[in-house]
Amino acid sequence: MSMKLSTTSEAVWRAQLHDLIATNRAREIREGARLSRATIARTVGADVSTVYRWETGERRPSGDAGRRYYETLVKLARMQAQGVA
Repeated sequence: MSMKLSTTSEAVWRAQLHDLIATNRAREIREGARLSRATIARTVGADVSTVYRWETGERRPSGDAGRRYYETLVKLARMQAQGVA
């Protein structure tokens, strides 16, 4: 994912986030960074149970917290690709 976050439309980030969740990549990114759901929840302004529901596909992320979740995953994935996280 080499897109600029500021130019990513809502429809695009939602679709990309859905793909990350459907392929279990969202959880893999978080775990690869050795972050708990609680840490991600605090970072994006959501409840731990909400992050769990997002990761399991029970609910779809939306609103500001959903956007922050997507942005956090993209940043973590970039860091992992660079060997930083």
